[in-house]
Amino acid sequence: MTAGLLEDLAAMLTAAGVVGGATGWTLRFGVMPDTPDQVVALFRTGGGLADHVRRPGVQIRVRGTTHSVTESKAEDVIGTLHGRAQVAGTGRTLIDVAMEGDMIWLGFDEAGRPEMTVNLTAISEES
Repeated sequence: MTAGLLEDLAAMLTAAGVVGGATGWTLRFGVMPDTPDQVVALFRTGGGLADHVRRPGVQIRVRGTTHSVTESKAEDVIGTLHGRAQVAGTGRTLIDVAMEGDMIWLGFDEAGRPEMTVNLTAISEES
């Protein structure tokens, strides 16, 4: 059910122009690299189970050069993914993608760059 979920969300972020191309933002899976400065990284989390339906979780960490740049990019991620429904993905249809709370300020990394995180859950159906 969850294989490829990160790739589906990454495709949505790329298609919306949030990451990749000329945006200046790099996309990574499962790691926050030391470089470049502007990174959006997707991680699988535990998610949840409600009414016998698996709801896999995803944490998206955003690191930028300034607080305002980082917060703006986190808002772009939220605007692109939160509330998305009936999106055909890689072998599945995303029925719902929802935020778990609001974005969270993580502070500064070792190099003094601000980081924020957005936590989402998804419901998907195999195609």
